[in-house]
Amino acid sequence: MWGDNNSLTVANGAVYSNTAGNGALALGFRASSQGNTVLVTGAGSLLSSSGGVIIGYAGDGNLTVTDGATLATDGNQSIVVGDQPVGSGSGGTGVLNIGTFGGSDSAGTIVTGGIRMGTQVLPPAGSRFVNFNQTNTLTLTSVITGHGTVSQLGTGTTILTANNFYNGGT
Repeated sequence: MWGDNNSLTVANGAVYSNTAGNGALALGFRASSQGNTVLVTGAGSLLSSSGGVIIGYAGDGNLTVTDGATLATDGNQSIVVGDQPVGSGSGGTGVLNIGTFGGSDSAGTIVTGGIRMGTQVLPPAGSRFVNFNQTNTLTLTSVITGHGTVSQLGTGTTILTANNFYNGGT
């Protein structure tokens, strides 16, 4: 999503698949991109991308997966939460929500090679958040890396089984 205030909802068993070569599905690609959101909700609903997913590259992006829906990337592709274009000095704000913040819904499923908060070695500009907002128990097997904040905000339980290595709040 390149512009401002764009939204995409994948619900009621719908499938959205990004298979454009190796291109990632990007929310908030340009620095001027603000208010871009994606909601994937409901059993059988699927958002997949063969080239990975970037939430907040230089602008802002917010992606929520909830109520039994699935967010998936192919093979070793990752979900990048917040990023900083090389040499830009500024970065995007990326938010990955599992469950709706303040809601009473269950988690969605994440199937990916990893969740990376930014791609730079040093703490970049911008903000990165992975929020577990669900009311049920979720087991995440994907590794979480990078610089950002991982939060349990819902009443449910989150079990992280990978050897995670990230810097920032928990």
